[in-house]
Amino acid sequence: RNKFWSLQEHKGFLRMHLLPESITQLASPAFIGRRQQDTIFEATCKMIFEPKNENESAGMVLLMNNDFHFRFEKVIRNGKGMLVITKRHGGVETNLLNEPCENTSIELGVFADGQNYGFKVSLGNNKWKTLLTNVDGRTLSRNNAGGFTGTYIGLYASSNGIASNNYADFDWFTYSKK
Repeated sequence: RNKFWSLQEHKGFLRMHLLPESITQLASPAFIGRRQQDTIFEATCKMIFEPKNENESAGMVLLMNNDFHFRFEKVIRNGKGMLVITKRHGGVETNLLNEPCENTSIELGVFADGQNYGFKVSLGNNKWKTLLTNVDGRTLSRNNAGGFTGTYIGLYASSNGIASNNYADFDWFTYSKK
């Protein structure tokens, strides 16, 4: 494994270099996470990221495994910045949201109440905008995905199969029981 992160390159930030490996592969992607411990919770982060190519993405992931997860990513589509929320269930991907976003500094949030998940964003004005609510979180259940490790929530950066010198900087990450 290559070291894909640094606490020194941008003082006060966690810098994650984009790796070609994706969270959808049985590989070691650029992912740093923590266990989801509660059924009612909120996780947020502040990210500075400017994708340079359409293969580059960074953001948050709710991860059971490579075939069962949700990705909340900043990407470029047709030359424009976008926030994309993707559900991967049994290896099949469903796009849940495409939201224009040209800001390089954004705050991403994921929240849950039981099996109902939601996603929100703040563009640096201390005002959160809810993007999706009541998303069925059973995709992350061990009954669907098998296994016993539980769900992880974390930060993610990928160049999706193509080498890249790009990176995402994360100022903070929070997780709280509600």
